[in-house]
Amino acid sequence: MQDILRKITPSSTRYLLRLNKIKLHELLYQNKKFFVKYTTTQTTNTGVSLSWTVNNQQGSVTWIITNNSSQPVSVGLYRGVPSYSPVYFYGEAFNMVYLANNLVTPCSSPQQEFCLGILSYLGVMRFPAFVFNIPPSSQYQITEYGFPPNPQIVARLIELIPISQNNVVVYYDPVLPQAYMQEIGQQVPYEPDPYTMATYVYNMKENVLNEFGYLVMNNSPLTNNQTILQLYLNLLLSLPFPIDVI
Repeated sequence: MQDILRKITPSSTRYLLRLNKIKLHELLYQNKKFFVKYTTTQTTNTGVSLSWTVNNQQGSVTWIITNNSSQPVSVGLYRGVPSYSPVYFYGEAFNMVYLANNLVTPCSSPQQEFCLGILSYLGVMRFPAFVFNIPPSSQYQITEYGFPPNPQIVARLIELIPISQNNVVVYYDPVLPQAYMQEIGQQVPYEPDPYTMATYVYNMKENVLNEFGYLVMNNSPLTNNQTILQLYLNLLLSLPFPIDVI
């Protein structure tokens, strides 16, 4: 899956925000293989809404995140297609590929509109995922590829609270980059296992489990070494429950 990012200019944003008040639940246009669907799915308590368009010809979905409020808001995109793809945070599965190919950068500040952060719950770091830091009265769009025709999408925004910038080490299941390359049919670079980065940690307002088995810790010689790697690969990944507390 390759990501194309597009920001809306301020003048266009103001127009789109006014337009967003018109509820377009389902506006369908179908012409042979081309199919676009506009769906408004959710508005959070902080006034951030999610909608999307589907392009069957390209197998893509354009996610549209709109902040209708007067305050900046941080969110993660929790989406999937049941019976085709599990529901998980956008960027959670293949972040080691996205980083190595410069499709995303770590979160350097809570003002960085699109970045890779670490999501935590109750102070425990769980996994990397894309973070959208949306300024007041503005909109952000990102296009994702690899969807089946007419996907039955399940998607919502989960609010995030920035905590602090940390230097972290990320251990991941080596099957993840292999699955990505199998999907696209070619070899691509990906970050080593484990990889390190300095990024912001965000607290999730909901308890979302560590389904892909990441191990994320503060980076130090005690946590970033071959002993921990072998323990992770040979023991922790085989546990019958998600890795959430070490």
